[in-house]
Amino acid sequence: MNLTGFPNESDLDGYRIQSEFCKTMGHPIRLQILDALCQQRGEVASARLLKLTGIPKPSLSQHLSKMQAAGLVTTRRAGRFLFVELACPEVGEACAQVRRALKRSFQDRSARNADTEQPKSAVPTWVAV
Repeated sequence: MNLTGFPNESDLDGYRIQSEFCKTMGHPIRLQILDALCQQRGEVASARLLKLTGIPKPSLSQHLSKMQAAGLVTTRRAGRFLFVELACPEVGEACAQVRRALKRSFQDRSARNADTEQPKSAVPTWVAV
């Protein structure tokens, strides 16, 4: 930021890059793939990802291609096999941090709504306490 407190052009470029990176992460199937990669810790065969996620092979291939282009994952071919890995552990840590924030948000909202007659929000199973 410059002295006026407003982002300068180079800051905006960084925000654009961050926006594209986050946009790539912002798809439920890609988040599912990232979660599977985090749980497996390290390189995972694409066939294993298919079993873990239940995603059809053509869909997995398209999502991995977009994720690789954005720098979320790296891939390695060995013969006819494809291996996938998080490009950096911080991606997995960021996903985990967002889930913790969502869990906290759901808990806080539930506590506030407990005293009112507002309908409860549907809570994903990975958020439930």
